[in-house]
Amino acid sequence: MSLRFLFAAAVTLLVFAPSAWAAEPDEEAAGEDAPAKDAAAEDAAAEDAAVGEGAAGAESAVPGDTEGLYEQALEHFKADEYGEAIGVLDTLVKAEPGNTEGLVLLARSHLARYLDEDEAADLAKAKQIIDLLEDKLAGSADLAYLKGKVASVQGETEAAVEQCRAALAIDPGYSLAVNSLAMALNANDKRAEALKLLEDFVGQHPHDAVALYNLGCLLALEGKTQDAARRYREATDERPWFASPYNNLGCLAFQAGDLEEAARAFGKVTTLRPNSPLGWHNLGCVHEARKEYDKAIEAFTKVVELRADATFGYERLGHVCELAGDYDQAVRALERLASMRPEAADVRFRIGYLDEQLGRLPEAATAYKQVLLMKPDSATAYTNLGNVYLKQQDIDLAIENYERAIEVNPAYASAYYNLGTALLEAGRYDEAKGRLEEAVRRNPNDARAYNNLGNLHFIKGQLAEAIEAYTLAIKHDPDEALYRSNLGTALYHAKSFDDAAKAFESAIAKDPKLLDARYNLGLLRYDQGRYAEAVEQLTEAAKIAETDAAQNSLANALLMAGRTDAAVAAYRRAIELNPRYLPAWKNLGAAYVKAGDFQRAVDAYDGAVKLDPENAENLYCRGLAYDRAGVSDKARADYSAYIRMAPDGPHADVVRERLRQLRSSPR
Repeated sequence: MSLRFLFAAAVTLLVFAPSAWAAEPDEEAAGEDAPAKDAAAEDAAAEDAAVGEGAAGAESAVPGDTEGLYEQALEHFKADEYGEAIGVLDTLVKAEPGNTEGLVLLARSHLARYLDEDEAADLAKAKQIIDLLEDKLAGSADLAYLKGKVASVQGETEAAVEQCRAALAIDPGYSLAVNSLAMALNANDKRAEALKLLEDFVGQHPHDAVALYNLGCLLALEGKTQDAARRYREATDERPWFASPYNNLGCLAFQAGDLEEAARAFGKVTTLRPNSPLGWHNLGCVHEARKEYDKAIEAFTKVVELRADATFGYERLGHVCELAGDYDQAVRALERLASMRPEAADVRFRIGYLDEQLGRLPEAATAYKQVLLMKPDSATAYTNLGNVYLKQQDIDLAIENYERAIEVNPAYASAYYNLGTALLEAGRYDEAKGRLEEAVRRNPNDARAYNNLGNLHFIKGQLAEAIEAYTLAIKHDPDEALYRSNLGTALYHAKSFDDAAKAFESAIAKDPKLLDARYNLGLLRYDQGRYAEAVEQLTEAAKIAETDAAQNSLANALLMAGRTDAAVAAYRRAIELNPRYLPAWKNLGAAYVKAGDFQRAVDAYDGAVKLDPENAENLYCRGLAYDRAGVSDKARADYSAYIRMAPDGPHADVVRERLRQLRSSPR
């Protein structure tokens, strides 16, 4: 996140940028609400302080139809409404071409708008006005200052120093020129001279708010934050409406970790300058740091509403929307940013990532491909594109992109991990093992790779190796519940039931909603004959994900725990969830047999037979239910069908004997 220090007249914008982005420093003055862009507008309050102070030979506005226009334009200028100021001043100087005071302010307005909006036409217009003033204000402090200003915005800092010195030679008390000279000296790596200049000037003019403010800025650059804060406060005492010192006080508080004070300071900025993109930006950064994401979104939205081309606003808005989990709005903000910065591969990459999280896989793939057009050596883009293909079940393309990632960056451990995972899913186990082992060789702390090595060994029936790999995964990421659950599954299959139970229980302690751990612990307790505990775990599993299998397993445990009615209800729920789930039909029949309700048992087994009529076991069970219900002819039909389908089946001898009995019994 980036906060911005502001500087007053003819001062470089100081950027605090621990974030992923940072604007270039301004060449010149940042106003009280200078937009945090590549250049910032000249400080309106500072300009106001200078008007009339050093304008040697300047004329006053001419009474008549133009009376009050200069004052009207000046009010617009103070409010950073440079376009409006230019419109009023154009009317003034058209009516009064000799009104040099109006021409000077018009030149300043064009320069301020140039710094604000980077429109070359404004700089050209300012130069044209200065050329016009060559004869009218020859030898004046205003003319020298304006020439210095143009030199400064063009990066000609030595010329800026020369012109500001010339202005001060004419009028030593010209505040604006003093401030501009100080900042030009600072830009020329002459900070000590700049500090002395401002300290001397403040000593002579202790109530000059702009000089106090600029002195604070230089002290901040020197790391003298307490002295800087004192000067900023003095500036606000002199001019309570001067927003820039409040902004920088907010920055100092933010850096010191005093977010409450920073919020107060930036809130003051937005109150004084409600149309200040920078003020809202910095306030948004504070809300973001305080995890007040709704307020941060509101502030950054205000930034882009005030400044449609504010790239920094869209970037922060996208980031904080992502933090808030509003990926849709984050993508919209970043798409707008990408339209203004089409060469920014990092922005397009972020869009791809967010689209991927939203399940918009085709859009994500398009974004990653755009990144690769800009950065063909981006291993992360190839890897993420591979991830998209893997989610789309296009394993071959996933493998191809992971391999490309390794080609462009052979040291990229994540690519080896992802490639190993894709090969594992493709059933290419030997290749998968090599890639996953390479992943842990390059990143010995990669718990994911150890986990997938464990999965590979488990699939191959290598339980000892699987247990070892899962144990290493837990060692490197003890907070991941899934690794503990996987260890429990391997131990369960290795018949280390007590250790398996401990692993499942530790997984549940880490994540009480981990389905696999709950379900498998329930099955383990069932196998151990601890049916009440099995019911407890399987009930929780069904709450987490109510599936046909979960309800069926819960019903089995309930039945063994002697809770037949509850078991029947659970089997019926499993069938309701999936009417084609065969085990539930069969188990429901068995539950009814146990309850002595043979007709309902027949109905349940009938459902099983309809789903799988070629299954001899289903026919045997239905025949048995018919037999118990006293429906002998249908029992004989099912028994006979069983013998035809499974003459050597596990129930064949019993069925033949029962058929003999039924045939010999009176009808």
